[in-house]
Amino acid sequence: METAVFLFAGFMDAGKTTGLLGALQRSYQPGDAKSIIICMEEGEETYPDQLLEEINAEVIYVEEKEEVTLEFWERIAQKEQPERIFIEFNGMWNLKAFLEQPLPRGWYYSTIFSFVDAMTYALYNGSVI
Repeated sequence: METAVFLFAGFMDAGKTTGLLGALQRSYQPGDAKSIIICMEEGEETYPDQLLEEINAEVIYVEEKEEVTLEFWERIAQKEQPERIFIEFNGMWNLKAFLEQPLPRGWYYSTIFSFVDAMTYALYNGSVI
């Protein structure tokens, strides 16, 4: 079984959660297999329980980047058998290193979104616009 992985990366408070929820809602079709959201950064926006139930989705929270290993992904694949994985990536972690880690057989990165808030870009990037 193939599993599409959608990665939502970017700076804190740039709209990753809102973007992820929008993409998940727009792509959901009744009868879809379960979708899993891997939340690596808890921000101001949350994942409403009622909405998650309506669209057959579950959130798994990750506190430390060291938790995310091939074994972690394989446990999710075996236990949940998701059709899609949505990752809200922590903007403070190394994205390149994360993308170099292996995924279970049949999983592939379908889309990678990068969110930036122009109002805070210079502050988080350590540069001046």
